[in-house]
Amino acid sequence: MHEAQGTAFVVEMLSTGLHDALAAALLRHVEARRTDDLVHAGDLMAVLDAKPGAAGGISADTLAYMLRCFFAASRQRMAFEMLTILTLAQNRLTANARSLLVDSLSRRAA
Repeated sequence: MHEAQGTAFVVEMLSTGLHDALAAALLRHVEARRTDDLVHAGDLMAVLDAKPGAAGGISADTLAYMLRCFFAASRQRMAFEMLTILTLAQNRLTANARSLLVDSLSRRAA
């Protein structure tokens, strides 16, 4: 499943039957981070599509920095989505699903 579709699926599935302030805030945050990732991906695509030496071109160091920031933000978004799933779907997750999410979060934090 494409990453943007996956995030939309998470938001749709978790918003079903939840009407409290925490759920709304978490889901708004997930959507906002997804939008940020899409904007940053668009910025990277624009830089990569530019002709070498074109006006407004950037240095290799700047591109490397943009890529590091993009991937760091993507990893943070995925971790936040996992925390959101654990928080909002705790009663709907199987023990194995919960364990997989917790293990993944633990590995990311190590």
